[in-house]
Amino acid sequence: MTNVNKRTRNSVSQIIKLYNKQKLKNLAMDIMSSKKKHLEISSINKHFLLFGLPIRGTDWILGVVFPKSELFLQIKRYKLYSFLIIAGGLSFVVLIILLISKNITRDISKIREISFKIAKGNFNVDIPSSFNDESKTIALALDAMQKSLKKYIEEVKDKARIENELELARKIQSAFVPNELNIELGGFKVGGFSMWARQVGGDFYGANRLNDGKILFYLGDVSGKSIPAVLYVAMIKSIINVFSKQSGSIKNMVNFLNNYLAAITKQNHFATMFIGLIDEQRGELEFCNAGHEPPIAIKGNAIFTPLLDKNLPVGVFENTDFKIRRIRLDSFDTLIIFSDGVLDATNDKDEQFGYNRLNRLILENLDSKPNLSKIIKKELLSFVNKKELYDDATVLTLVQNFKI
Repeated sequence: MTNVNKRTRNSVSQIIKLYNKQKLKNLAMDIMSSKKKHLEISSINKHFLLFGLPIRGTDWILGVVFPKSELFLQIKRYKLYSFLIIAGGLSFVVLIILLISKNITRDISKIREISFKIAKGNFNVDIPSSFNDESKTIALALDAMQKSLKKYIEEVKDKARIENELELARKIQSAFVPNELNIELGGFKVGGFSMWARQVGGDFYGANRLNDGKILFYLGDVSGKSIPAVLYVAMIKSIINVFSKQSGSIKNMVNFLNNYLAAITKQNHFATMFIGLIDEQRGELEFCNAGHEPPIAIKGNAIFTPLLDKNLPVGVFENTDFKIRRIRLDSFDTLIIFSDGVLDATNDKDEQFGYNRLNRLILENLDSKPNLSKIIKKELLSFVNKKELYDDATVLTLVQNFKI
């Protein structure tokens, strides 16, 4: 590149004359040989491009001189426009990103605040619906989680409340329905047990001496389960206890019990029961079987069921006429009363304990009559093993330990 004097910078001819002839000659030769097409020429303030093209059939070369600034002016403009467009586009994108980021950050802050409230146990937080699309999904999930947690907590509270009520009912029932019974009343040894299928049971049993010296014993099974059954048992036991302090007949007790329960429960509940009254002085047993399993009686080495008469369960209809029977005490030496839960107990093979198994067990242990309730309980537990009882299982045994 060569500098040119100011006086001649605007004259192409003068530029060529003043320009190094050897260079022009070399340029001409390059153009003729197609090696080079242009030469850049610079003055103090301007730049030019000299383009040369050989004319066929002659030794002439056609030269054209362009100011470099004019030649690249449009290109510079395009570059400027492109730069401005790109810069404007990038600025717009950055602005949009900043706006979106601001909205997302604001939504995340709200979601974070809501999460802290829920974590502290507040499950009634109002979750707004003004979130953007990205945050709305999180907000909906948070709302669903809040509702699920609230429902779960309520269920846990309800379960805990029910468990507490059942535990209280169990303690109350244990006070008047013992797990085991082993007492002597007059000339009888009384044994028994009660195993509940749930925390509380619907079976009840007991034995005690009345003021007139007679021995009252009973075993029953109320319909229904859980707390309503406990309340029903409590009413029956209370009525029996009241009559236990008086001198009366089995018939009066059963009639009052039936009419009272039928009046207040309206057939929603009833109870099967076997109730007996032993008069040792007269050597007589007075009993009523109100829809219950017939007891097993033993005389020496013989097993029989002389107490087959059945009535309706108590509490079904008012003014029911219950049949009362009497037998001599010397007609048996052992009496075994049980609930249907003993017979219905099943093992892991779904086999029932059953009446035949119970009879066989008794026959195998006739020399241990005073301990029959313990023997039956042990065998029943072994039979069901770890399987839960389907129904309450209760047994009451009365063994005469001396001859009337």
